[in-house]
Amino acid sequence: MAENKSIFPEDYGDELQNQQIIVYVRDKRLASCLIAVGIPLRKDPPYIKKRKKNGSIDTIFHFYPADNKGHLKTNELIKAWSQDLEFIKNNPLHPFTFAMCAIRNYQCILEHLKNQVPYVVYGTEGGGRMSATMVKEGSRKHEACKKRGMKQI
Repeated sequence: MAENKSIFPEDYGDELQNQQIIVYVRDKRLASCLIAVGIPLRKDPPYIKKRKKNGSIDTIFHFYPADNKGHLKTNELIKAWSQDLEFIKNNPLHPFTFAMCAIRNYQCILEHLKNQVPYVVYGTEGGGRMSATMVKEGSRKHEACKKRGMKQI
C-alpha cells in the first residue's frame, strides 16, 4: 500500500525548503496531477484565491520546482500536461501519465453521466407486496406511470 505523504514540504528536509522558486499553476486538474506524483505545494501559502473583474474566482497554486528527490521537475510536468495525448502515448509508464489518465477518465465519466437520462422508479402495492418498475425520465412509459397514478418511490 502506498505511503501517505504530506503535500507540504516540511517533511522533505532542508534542501527542498530552502528553494526560493515558486511555480504558479492555475489549472486545478494540473495541480491535482502534480500533487499526485509528489510535487509539494509551498506552505507560504499553498494557494491564493483572486477575484477577477467579471466576479469569478481564480485559484493560483504555489508549487516547489521539483519533488523531494529532485527526479520530477514541475516545469517539465507542466510541459507534459500541455502535450497531452502525445506525452501519454510516448511515456506510457511515466507516473505523470497515470495521473493525467485518471483526470481524463474522471472527465469522461462526468460527461457520460451529464448526458445520461435519469431513471424514475415507480411502485405499486397489492396484497401486502410491492412491485417496482424503472422507467427513463420523460419517456412515454414515464408519462403512462404518472397517468395511472403510480407512486414514485
